[in-house]
Amino acid sequence: ARGLFLGSGAQLLPSWARRQLGFGAAERLRHRLAAETLKRIGPLLRSALRAGVAAKSCERVGFEYGKLNLRPE
Repeated sequence: ARGLFLGSGAQLLPSWARRQLGFGAAERLRHRLAAETLKRIGPLLRSALRAGVAAKSCERVGFEYGKLNLRPE
């Protein structure tokens, strides 16, 4: 899981930063695959963490968690 999240984070870096860090072709491919994997399993992770920060925040302000739109458009 650590590698998946770190790879996804590395994919978010601008191209100049990736070049400066010396990521090779294999690392860039691994980072891209990690980002794609995390994007696909995002809904599963969000449903598993239902009692996370968003749910607790909704509870605190009296908003129904089920009405919260968590899907990016």
